Amino acid sequence: MDQVKSIPVVRCVHCGTLAIPPQYVCENCQSTHFDRANILGRGKVYSHTTIRVAPEGFQNQVPYKIALVDVEPRLRITARIVQDEEREIDVGEDLIFDRVDQFGYWFRVAPK
Repeated sequence: MDQVKSIPVVRCVHCGTLAIPPQYVCENCQSTHFDRANILGRGKVYSHTTIRVAPEGFQNQVPYKIALVDVEPRLRITARIVQDEEREIDVGEDLIFDRVDQFGYWFRVAPK
């Protein structure tokens, strides 16, 4: 089985709220002080779509999947889905963090 990578996030020093960087003000307590943190790289599909008409610079990547991924009780990430195979993904499906790059966060479907 694959080793699960951790997801880089930031944590409010004052109240512990997690956020996706860059974060300048904590949505919970309005603090401006954050530390880097890592969380377990597992999540579930909250919602998803397939992009068939892409914005400039992404036309050569269509079709590609984008999902809202719940990774913590109060943290949802917009992410690309690594497409190892041409199959649909379902709401509630388990995902594993793959990487973060200049395009954002990437997840892949967890093996069953």
